[in-house]
Amino acid sequence: MASEYFSATQLHVINRIGDIFLPGDGRLPRFSECGFVEHIDRMIAYISPHDRDMLGRLLKILRFVPTFVIRVLLKLTQLDRFFPGSIGRHLRKLDIGLRGIVFSLYYSFLDVPGGYGERIKEAIRWDGDIRFKPEKADELPYLIQAANPLGRV
Repeated sequence: MASEYFSATQLHVINRIGDIFLPGDGRLPRFSECGFVEHIDRMIAYISPHDRDMLGRLLKILRFVPTFVIRVLLKLTQLDRFFPGSIGRHLRKLDIGLRGIVFSLYYSFLDVPGGYGERIKEAIRWDGDIRFKPEKADELPYLIQAANPLGRV
C-alpha cells in the first residue's frame, strides 16, 4: 500500500474504520479484505489541503486508539443532534467525512485483484444498464430528464 498523502499506518487506520462500517457478512466482504484503500489518493487529491491535513492528523491520533474506542467515537458521531453548537457540528463533519471515504471506496466497484468490485455489485444486485434502444436518435436526452427524480415537480 502506497499513498502520496498518507502513511501505511494511516491507511491501516482507514481499514480499521472501514471494517467497523462494513464488517462483511456471508455475501459482502470486509472493507479491509478488498484492498480499496490503495485507491484513496483518487479521492483525497480533490479535497482541500487543509481538510487533507486534518484527516491525516486524525488518523495519526486514531492509530493509538483501540478499536472499541473508535466504535464509540463513530457511534457518537451519529448522535450529533444531542450535542449543542460546535461539538455537534464537528461530530457531523467527522461522520460525513469518514463514511464518505469508506463508502465511496467500497461502492465504487473498483477493478481490484480478487474481483471484489464485481462481487459487491452482485451481492447488492446493482444494475445500472440501459436495456432498450431509443426509437429516435434524439430521444435519449428526453428519457434521461424524465427519469431524473430531481427534475420532477
